[in-house]
Amino acid sequence: MVENKYKMMFWMQWSFIFLIQFYLHVDGTTDPCTSHTTINDTTLTVAYKASSVDNIICQASTTVSWYRYTGTTNGRMTNKCPQDLQCGSKNQIWFNDTIPTLTDGEVLRQICTHEGSACCALSIDIKTKNCTDFIVYHLVSAKNCTNYCFEAPKSGGGNSGLKNDKGGGNSGLKNDKGGGNIGSKNDAASILVWIMIAVVVLL
Repeated sequence: MVENKYKMMFWMQWSFIFLIQFYLHVDGTTDPCTSHTTINDTTLTVAYKASSVDNIICQASTTVSWYRYTGTTNGRMTNKCPQDLQCGSKNQIWFNDTIPTLTDGEVLRQICTHEGSACCALSIDIKTKNCTDFIVYHLVSAKNCTNYCFEAPKSGGGNSGLKNDKGGGNSGLKNDKGGGNIGSKNDAASILVWIMIAVVVLL
């Protein structure tokens, strides 16, 4: 009986270690600096201004994910309140906070929506990260014709639209955690917990 208890303690110890590593693996496998969607639309910068309200350009709908803007050298959102019709729209989202440092890692920063005479009609905190040569942002969906607004583009511009950072030709968006694998891993971890409970009951 004593021997069985020691065996049970041994297996429970290693099972818990495995379970912790399992969850750490789920949360820590993806680095947004290497896994993100790129945006290279030069109309989404302060250098571009629509000629009138009738000629605004609505940004392609974004899903909640990590993005990098490649129309500028460092891919930064503008940190100044945009003027009307800049970035191709009458409403713009801009970065109302300090730029993260390399040592910060993933941090929360505030973005604001410029509407009419209000520079910050709406605000929300999003995740962002400094990737040495560029910045990535965990952007959220914006309402119709409210464009994310970036700094002036580098010389030479680029093609507009969204593309997957892994080189695919489609403009589809990539989930920052790798899609459906999360659910299956969490399910496996839950099964492991029930197995541990069953072992305890049987012993």
